[in-house]
Amino acid sequence: MNMRTKFGIGVLAALLAGAPAMARAQDARWSIDPRGGLTLPIGNLKNIEKPGFAAGIGIAYWVMPRVAVRADVAADVMSSKDQTHAGILVNDVPDVSLYSYTGGVEFRLTPPDQERWDVTVNVGAGATTLDTNSATAFETASGGLQTDFTKTYFSGVGLVKFGYKASDMVDLYLSGGARLVKTKKADTGVFSAFSSNLPSAGFGSVVTFPIQLGVRASF
Repeated sequence: MNMRTKFGIGVLAALLAGAPAMARAQDARWSIDPRGGLTLPIGNLKNIEKPGFAAGIGIAYWVMPRVAVRADVAADVMSSKDQTHAGILVNDVPDVSLYSYTGGVEFRLTPPDQERWDVTVNVGAGATTLDTNSATAFETASGGLQTDFTKTYFSGVGLVKFGYKASDMVDLYLSGGARLVKTKKADTGVFSAFSSNLPSAGFGSVVTFPIQLGVRASF
């Protein structure tokens, strides 16, 4: 066997050995992942709201085997707690909901060819609308009343997903993380009427902790 033949065999062996990795690197696919579960209000929000329902859906494009760009919509729907203010029971505490629209990046921490288990991290930013039920009356700074509170703010989100590969195209996963909404104190001071535990000057952030089960379908 001459040197040229040996070289040719060596090159062919290297190409064959690297083919699976090359195929995975070029196999950038779309995926969609609906999810639902529990959301826990944190910080100021937990003074007036109970844990509620979380739901969302995201779509991702895997630009590399371990990196995807994604877009998500999500909702955190909570119900109010009965509150006392100045010794009087307040019955019209608002139910607060958060509706979020974010873009971000997803990173896969496990090898793409992992047979069964998968761990990914999502980070993103966008906008969140803080909305209350319209039956609630808020006293405004000018002394008038408004029957709804709907404001949109900048928000960020970070999630960890633990997935199980049910098939080549379907993953089941559990996710948990935090959503931070940067509110304005000038807006949120109206909530202090519903709880003595809230700052009268308003609060500058809202945090929820969604814990959800979901399905990822790849195509």
